[in-house]
Amino acid sequence: MGIFDKKNSFSKNISFLKVFLAILILCLIINEINDHLLDLEEIKNKFNLNYLFIAVVFLIFTQLLGSYIFFGVLNLFCKPKLFDTLRIIFTGQFLDFFPFLGLVYKGKKFKDNFKFKYKNFVSTYLFFLHIGFLNLSLMICLIYFVLTQHFLKSHMYIFWLSFFVFIISLVVIFICKKSPKFIKKFEFITNSNSFFLIPFQIVFNYLSFLKKIFFVKYFFLKCISLDFFSHISYLFCFFFIFKCYQIQIEIFDLIIFYLIFAFSTQIKILPKNYGIDELIGSYLIEITSGSFLIGLTVMISLRIIFLCSTLILLIFFILIHRVKKLKLANNK
Repeated sequence: MGIFDKKNSFSKNISFLKVFLAILILCLIINEINDHLLDLEEIKNKFNLNYLFIAVVFLIFTQLLGSYIFFGVLNLFCKPKLFDTLRIIFTGQFLDFFPFLGLVYKGKKFKDNFKFKYKNFVSTYLFFLHIGFLNLSLMICLIYFVLTQHFLKSHMYIFWLSFFVFIISLVVIFICKKSPKFIKKFEFITNSNSFFLIPFQIVFNYLSFLKKIFFVKYFFLKCISLDFFSHISYLFCFFFIFKCYQIQIEIFDLIIFYLIFAFSTQIKILPKNYGIDELIGSYLIEITSGSFLIGLTVMISLRIIFLCSTLILLIFFILIHRVKKLKLANNK
């Protein structure tokens, strides 16, 4: 069996597992909904559209912060224009609602327009994952010590998992800052064509990528700060979705719910994490509200406002692009 046959076999197995997981999640959701169908009328009567609009505003702000981090990283490797970058990002985010389409579009556009290599594009996503885990794990650990009474003893594993992820995140930073020679020793792996070395290539490409980021003074700290504020904004988005359905929840419970939800959904198993975000979020909300259906309603609302906010941003940046093109044409 050749290397391409192995790749095809591996891809087929992964695709089969994803389809099986999606069907399993759908069955679990349907099973839970059947037990709470009587709550639908009550949920509909409590709905307040004004709060939903406010949630969209906070989600737009969250997306803009994340996109600006991406632009900052891109700016280290090439000289892109801000509005052109944001137009590609939000076009890609809209296309992301169709599995893998947005990811492929962004990767190709950044390579064609800005000569941004595919390996750097993948490393940028790992960078977002890294700073996301670093911020969330630190916040969960701090919240645990400040609000110990809100954490059940049975949830101690959440604290220890967060603490472990935080330490790993710091170790990666330490390796890149203090041991650049260690990274250089393994550069031969990135040039190998072996299929089995692909995971190692991704890791060492990321370490080299992160090493370049640390050359720019305070850039990593700036990204961490922007990511932190994007989480604050996203938390407010959840707050107003809860208000939209008049769900009573203490602010401390909301913070804990958000941190656990954001932490557990950082890694996307399915495209856009369809079903997985809904399932995890619904179960977490059920602990507070007592109703899985209320949780599912909140999570579906989040999907809808994600689509709305992405469309608003996409239309806005496309219009700016058109206006710029018209101005250039008139000047000629």
